[in-house]
Amino acid sequence: YILAIEDSIRLNYALSILTNNTEYEIIPYKIVTDTFNTYHYLAGYIYGKDKNIHPVSFRISRISNIKIIRTHKKLTSVQEKELSDMIIKRGAQFLVKDLAIIKIKFTEAGIKKYNSQLYLRPKYKEILGNNIYIFEITEFQAESYFFKFGKDAEILSPDNIRNNFIQKYREALNIYV
Repeated sequence: YILAIEDSIRLNYALSILTNNTEYEIIPYKIVTDTFNTYHYLAGYIYGKDKNIHPVSFRISRISNIKIIRTHKKLTSVQEKELSDMIIKRGAQFLVKDLAIIKIKFTEAGIKKYNSQLYLRPKYKEILGNNIYIFEITEFQAESYFFKFGKDAEILSPDNIRNNFIQKYREALNIYV
């Protein structure tokens, strides 16, 4: 798939991507890796149902089919800069969805985990004191990184993310009870 992606970028063609039995049309930007160079991602803009375009990334190993759409589609320099900035700030794997301000209270063990577990670790925006950290990340990144902390990281806000964690912890507990 790498050659097809590179060709479409070079020729300014859109791509049709099939992943998880869903087809997407995107304007490709470039192939990038995650923070630890573990996976390759195709970054670009996807056409939403509302006909607007949104930043997106697909892990290349999860793509089941790619077709080049021979329609010229070129990103503007503003769109390219936006994607470049997002990749630097969020990481290639977290381009989808909006950022949320997430407030987390750590135990002392939680702070040790945060300082030692580097994979997918988001940068904090601010420390308020009493082991409360503020992050500006996607909900997916919060779940991917902090869920494994269990009792050592309490999501204080926003409520929708806090409630999502509560529900998933309850579902996990029900397996053991």
